[in-house]
Amino acid sequence: MRKWITLLMTLLVGCGSYANANVGQVCFEAGYRQDNIDWRTRFPSDDPFLKSNTKFKDLDIFQIGVFGRSTLGCNFYVRGEAYWGWIVDGNFEHNGNLNFRPFVGGPAADGAFRLGFSDSFRSTIDDQYVFGLSAAIGYPFFFCDCTMVVAPVIGYAVDEQNIEVNNRQLALDVEFDYGRTRERDFGGCCKNTFISRWYGPFIGVD
Repeated sequence: MRKWITLLMTLLVGCGSYANANVGQVCFEAGYRQDNIDWRTRFPSDDPFLKSNTKFKDLDIFQIGVFGRSTLGCNFYVRGEAYWGWIVDGNFEHNGNLNFRPFVGGPAADGAFRLGFSDSFRSTIDDQYVFGLSAAIGYPFFFCDCTMVVAPVIGYAVDEQNIEVNNRQLALDVEFDYGRTRERDFGGCCKNTFISRWYGPFIGVD
């Protein structure tokens, strides 16, 4: 898959073509980008017994897209964009901890006994996809004998990253007052799909 993407990128960069007319412009684009996504969970926030950290790191993405813009008469400026991309490389890291003391009173209330679950694994991201759409409209201001246009715009955009992660490791930890920790790992593999989606209105200037 990666070889085909590299070949396609070479061909598109070599062509580098776009159509241009008096009424507007349409461009075909190809290139690389890199994304990083991370978030964490703490519950409760002041003294958490549940903690989770998730990170997608150095997601190398090759994407192709089309971009078009035009003026409609003298009162409207419109533009739109769409892209599709493949994740060719990247890393995923996740760790979570759930720690609690079963006894809230009595001789074990000082924390001599603690029961916890931990979940930690890493994986390599490959052959997943991203896509996005956006559209905007604005009012054009013409300058330099109509050879330059500046247009404030309002629009709406949607971006999504669809990633599937394999390989998972689960551990069970029990801690006693004499300092020993028993841990058991449960091997196995499963698939988890993570979808990150952003959408909403925007304002800008073209």
